[in-house]
Amino acid sequence: MSFFQKPLGATLLLGTALGTPYVLFETESGTQLRQAVAPELPSPNPSPQSDWVDVGPDSSPKPNVPYPQIEPNRQTPQEGNWIRAVQPPIDLRQVIRFDIPPDFVYQSFPRVSTVLSDLSFDGLRVPLVSGTQAYDVAGSLTYYFDINKSVRRIQFQGVTGDPGPLTQLMIQHFRLTPQKSLGGQLLTMRWNNRVTSFIHIAPAPVVSAQEPNARFAFFMEINKPADHYGLSAQAAQMLMQAQAAQRW
Repeated sequence: MSFFQKPLGATLLLGTALGTPYVLFETESGTQLRQAVAPELPSPNPSPQSDWVDVGPDSSPKPNVPYPQIEPNRQTPQEGNWIRAVQPPIDLRQVIRFDIPPDFVYQSFPRVSTVLSDLSFDGLRVPLVSGTQAYDVAGSLTYYFDINKSVRRIQFQGVTGDPGPLTQLMIQHFRLTPQKSLGGQLLTMRWNNRVTSFIHIAPAPVVSAQEPNARFAFFMEINKPADHYGLSAQAAQMLMQAQAAQRW
């Protein structure tokens, strides 16, 4: 039995207080949270391909520039221990990783939704609540698998009460670099001066004393290092719109 099927008390109360990850991101409230992370702005008139946003697959030759490497996870569980690896309190390094099989997703979470936003991948979306502390996160985690059943892209959008530990995780483990920005924190990974992964963290549209663990909203997309795939169309549009508005 996975932790989402167990009576976790405070963890479930946290999920209820937040409206559960699926309610957060499939309702009007979820739309408001996404707007806090990336406001919906008019599409920029210039060419849709920014000179610093890497969008979609690119078969053109790349200069011999080393790709930033994600720090390896030194606590890789055996295949039979996947479920134990996601029991709370959850270390996000155990679930935001590129070496997990689709079976991990189906066996570890009671609810899995298929995502067809990118026909190049099979997307599997699950709810994730990492714990009950202010620095814990709650949201929707999506894995994108290629034809070989390998993870190529991970998206995570949700809320947290204290973004500090999440920010440090992105810097120290995933090698993202803070950028100057308005309306929150932006961290990116670049290759050949093109953004290939990023996270943006911003204050929630409404901050309530009754919901201290939902003071900040975030959107994260990490693409597999040294891959020819760039940002998804959704993520690239977010960055280009914000760039056009001179927010980042």
